[in-house]
Amino acid sequence: CKNYIQVLQSFNGSIIVCGTNAEKPQCWRLAVNCSTVTLQSSKNCGKGIATYYPNQTSISLVVEKDLYAAAPFNGRNINLQLRRVHGGREMTWSDADWMRDPKFIRMSHINRKDDPDNEKIYLFFMERKPETHPDEDPWVAGVAQVCKVDEGGPKVILNSRWTTFLKAKLRCSIPSEAMYFNRLQDVFVLHSENWKESRVYGLFTSTWNSTAVCVYSMEEIDRVFRESALKHYTGSFPDHKPGMCVQNSRETNRNILNAMKDHHEVEKWIEPVENQGLLFFVPHKHYQKIVVDRVRGTDANPQNVLFLSTDKGTVHKVLEENNTAFNMLEIHPFNTSTPIQIMSLDSTNKVLYVGSAHEVVQIPLSGCEWYGDTELDCHFSKDPYCTWKDKCMSVSNSSLSGGTLQWSLSHLLGTQCLKFPKSISTYIESKPDETIVPHFSRYYISCPMRSQHASYYLNLCHIDDNKKIRRLECSHMKHECVHFIDKMMPENYGTYKCIAEENGFVQTLKQQKLVDNGGRAFFPSTYISMLLSALIATATYHL
Repeated sequence: CKNYIQVLQSFNGSIIVCGTNAEKPQCWRLAVNCSTVTLQSSKNCGKGIATYYPNQTSISLVVEKDLYAAAPFNGRNINLQLRRVHGGREMTWSDADWMRDPKFIRMSHINRKDDPDNEKIYLFFMERKPETHPDEDPWVAGVAQVCKVDEGGPKVILNSRWTTFLKAKLRCSIPSEAMYFNRLQDVFVLHSENWKESRVYGLFTSTWNSTAVCVYSMEEIDRVFRESALKHYTGSFPDHKPGMCVQNSRETNRNILNAMKDHHEVEKWIEPVENQGLLFFVPHKHYQKIVVDRVRGTDANPQNVLFLSTDKGTVHKVLEENNTAFNMLEIHPFNTSTPIQIMSLDSTNKVLYVGSAHEVVQIPLSGCEWYGDTELDCHFSKDPYCTWKDKCMSVSNSSLSGGTLQWSLSHLLGTQCLKFPKSISTYIESKPDETIVPHFSRYYISCPMRSQHASYYLNLCHIDDNKKIRRLECSHMKHECVHFIDKMMPENYGTYKCIAEENGFVQTLKQQKLVDNGGRAFFPSTYISMLLSALIATATYHL
């Protein structure tokens, strides 16, 4: 039937479903009564809620008893507007020329429990610049606001159109390096009990396909809209500032309505939190979606964890730490590499839903078992969801009190004052594996890479002199670090120890002893030669 579902929202005691409906957008209501579900056609068509074609974008939001939507009003992908389309309040929309060829990203409602009449709906989008140099990025990111109580102006001006619509640009850049991230890909609003402490996480890309995350304060966004002057407007306002919420929008001062009709952008840009610039950026890697969870770890302090989907079908789990980012884990949700189309967070039950075109996977936010079998691996993960109790496990499943992970680490290392580097063996074996390797043959030693943040190398204790130790480098593959020996000579025989250094700690991960075969020559088979060639050609892996 060529009906691509784009809207699925709980709405006034039922569920509203909207889809493309073979290029005739339509909405239906799913009425749930005990164990039965009935489908009812809505009186209103889905124009302006769902799109005509599946490759077009639509977003929607339910606030109390009202449905807000942003989608093309026709099949030519023009006349894109922000509308309130269903509910208890009047249908209201924006003018088509208030945004230039916009791409809608996300809508969010900021709840003010102590001041509900000043609650606002925020629309995050990107639009084309009015004029650009051929070398400039033609796109710019922005955020727009409308008041929840806004029902449009009087019949003579802004009738059924927003009287509180204002927009501002979002800045995400590294000015010192002339790096600008203008293309907004996704937005996640981390709500707080105090709305002023809510944070907006914006995922941006640049023209050279690098990705950045910038964080904004909802209090700062609100302040800019309240205090910044209107762009290209020189008049004054006797009653109140444009964009302020009023109980009856039809009684708004005529001067304000005229100004809002033609001057809907504020001069000041929205800057990242405390003007600290971007949270982090990743060159030559394309993140596509972002969600953020707030978790209390073993020390009871709240920490924010970002989950970012890549264009390779993986999810990166990133800790926000002192205004920097630490990539803790790469998750492969599917058996095969496939693009991630949706990513949704259930913060209450601490699970992440990741969907492709063919399947949806539920992933626990903790995933502590993925970090390894040692207490040190658990600690170095820095994962606030995890603690150590005989194994790396979820804090929520542990009866241990706060600070246990830190106590456990001290217990592991000893109670004395720590002096760095501290040497620890996590590979306990009385005698290393012995491998016979003929003279003049090729050979390689593979070391496991448990953390992409550690430095890896090998120490060789010569077979004739255990006190003679030689440091050897290894080449990073995807999940291992490999040292190649082109031709086995007497100086290559001995015990090899795989070493990892991280945060001043030195770990022995593996050891292997190479012995000769009494001098007999050996030439590798074609199969081994091909294997070695393939390994050498493998690209170096970096998170």
